[in-house]
Amino acid sequence: MAAAPRTAGLRDPGGDVGLASGASGVPAASSPSDRSRPSGRRAASSTRARFQPEIQALRALAVLAVMAYHFRPGALPGGYVGVDIFFVISGYLITGLMIREIAREGRLSFRGFYGRRIRRILPAASAALAAITVAGVLILPMNRWTDLGHEALATTFFGQNWYLAHQSVDYLAEGAAASPLQHYWSLSVEEQFYFVWPALLVASIAAATWWRRRRGHGPASPRLVAGVVLWAVVAGSGAYSALQVIAGDPAAYFVTPARAWELALGGLVAVHWPQLQRLARGPRRGGAWLGSGTALVAFALVTYDAATPFPGVAALAPTVGTAAMILGANRWIEARPDGALAHLIGARSVQWCGDASYSLYLWHWPVVVFLPYLFPGVSPAVALGFGVALAFLLGALSRHLVELPFLHHTSANTALPRLVAVAAVSMSFTAIAGAGTVGWFHHSSTTLQSEAQALESNPPRGFGSESISRSGYRPFVQNAAGIAPTPSRAREDLPESAKDDCKSSIDDPTTPRCVFGDEDAGTTVVLVGDSHTEQYLPAFQKIAEEQSLRIVTYLHASCPFSFAQRESDATRGGPCLEANRATLADIVDRDEADLFVTSNLTDHPFVESADVPSPTDGFRQMWKDLRAVAPVAVLSDNPMMLPKDETTECVLENLNDPEDCAIDKDDAMPLDRQRAAAAGDPDVTWVDMTGQYCTADECPPVIGNVMVYRDQQHVTETYARTLADYVWGQVEPLLGTGAAAG
Repeated sequence: MAAAPRTAGLRDPGGDVGLASGASGVPAASSPSDRSRPSGRRAASSTRARFQPEIQALRALAVLAVMAYHFRPGALPGGYVGVDIFFVISGYLITGLMIREIAREGRLSFRGFYGRRIRRILPAASAALAAITVAGVLILPMNRWTDLGHEALATTFFGQNWYLAHQSVDYLAEGAAASPLQHYWSLSVEEQFYFVWPALLVASIAAATWWRRRRGHGPASPRLVAGVVLWAVVAGSGAYSALQVIAGDPAAYFVTPARAWELALGGLVAVHWPQLQRLARGPRRGGAWLGSGTALVAFALVTYDAATPFPGVAALAPTVGTAAMILGANRWIEARPDGALAHLIGARSVQWCGDASYSLYLWHWPVVVFLPYLFPGVSPAVALGFGVALAFLLGALSRHLVELPFLHHTSANTALPRLVAVAAVSMSFTAIAGAGTVGWFHHSSTTLQSEAQALESNPPRGFGSESISRSGYRPFVQNAAGIAPTPSRAREDLPESAKDDCKSSIDDPTTPRCVFGDEDAGTTVVLVGDSHTEQYLPAFQKIAEEQSLRIVTYLHASCPFSFAQRESDATRGGPCLEANRATLADIVDRDEADLFVTSNLTDHPFVESADVPSPTDGFRQMWKDLRAVAPVAVLSDNPMMLPKDETTECVLENLNDPEDCAIDKDDAMPLDRQRAAAAGDPDVTWVDMTGQYCTADECPPVIGNVMVYRDQQHVTETYARTLADYVWGQVEPLLGTGAAAG
């Protein structure tokens, strides 16, 4: 089962995921109950719902939970469920609004509905989006600009959740730094839901009415029809969400089909409000509903964390709890309008947070992302205090300078052309900001890219690994300018296998076989392992060009080639172990290898069980089976650099002095379980690659004008090619042995 992705409101505590708050629904005046602000006393009205202070209190709880999680995740590990609270509130308010309008008018005004959405959503969201995008270009390193621009464009057209879903399953995007726009994913989910729900409701009522009248009955009940449709959405979307989470699909956190049930659940509270009121009549019953709902939400806030499989079944606690709190608080306050709870909920600070929750949500996450760049080295306590204060200040400014003016000077009855103009201007403004960011990146990186291309087309003496030894290294060779690949595009410097679908994804139970080099060559080298084997493909392709070799690959992401099993694979049901067994069977059956080369990332927890061998035994058993076909060479694992894209960012900030970004060797070298396995197996050739990456003391990110790493743990294609001579020198003697054995 997959844990929630690490993202904003998503669930990235402070770096690597929420919500377009439920406050992004219609103004709170659209609740199913006649309520007055703030004590809960009634004000008679037959045409329009009154304000519900408890809804604003729930909004305040939701946004403060998300903010606490993002600013200090350890303080409230399940704070990301504030997003789910917002979803339920939004579904409750907006479905209630539609049901009442249809019951009152006999129809739903799409102009009025979407006019309210435009007034409520677009001004604040667009202003924040444009400002965040511009600030990102000014504050973030250049390598972040392209993704920032793409996300701005996706957000403009309410597709941010699908963009992040794609990134979550894109292995090459793994470990990428958090974007200041990630939190817009939830707003995208909401708006996609409301693109469909009004039309679906109207069409369903029309169809039900037509069917009833054919049988001589009156028109269909809007509440009844809405209830049937919403229950179907809850069942279908909820089942999809649960199954995707069980399958370990990280995209389930973002995609609308896995989230729609939460908005539909809120809608069911509005649809069944009359019946629910009777169930919770009186302070005792109301208090029971409120208490049980509060307990469920508190349970999620306190016990969930970034490892909790989510949404799926786990999302029931915060969503059902929120529904119960809406009902229970309403009933309790109605029975005791002057009680302590009513006064707490009606407190000015609580109501202000609820009123400003949308703007607070929009602005707090970029503050979290930008703060380390603006104030590096500041103590955590100072950064926390300043960041929270800045988020509240920006939220207040957005509320009073953007949200309220548009709400006060326009209405749902504002002329349609004017509302369309507001939407067009807002979306055009943010689209220009997004496209401009991508364009500015390409313009700004032109010089760096030109230098990199010159180096690659005519490598100078000492290029790459030629400039490092145990005693020292040179970041730049004499009379050569620039870094290849340009650091701003290091993530794009990939081996050919990554571009040709020659590597399985983490959940695949099979591993593809691909052929590179001279297909008619008499000598075949088989590369088998995870992405840490894959990164040496460019070196072997260069060797193949010079030595006429045939290169066969079996590559599987996050899947060490072993009979041992990583805990993460066991959690997913064992696709890696299944693939490894099938790969070994295919290798033995083909009997084509003259040499096997493998290297794997093993600094992860492995299953400890009598049913599965230990990491050491698992590698030895696998290598023994391979040796029955051909010799085996094991390349030691490479260093681990700074997390996410911090090494690349450091180099971009120190282009003339990249040595400032080197890491102490003792800190950089990972636990390599292959070493112990090879040490006890004299028939396996151990190739120590450490000296190709590190001196005796440190591991630099730039060697001989070459950017060594494309992310925290993978080597660039450019640097890998410079390793060809060293690797060939280590494995060439084995080919003679293999030929003789063959």
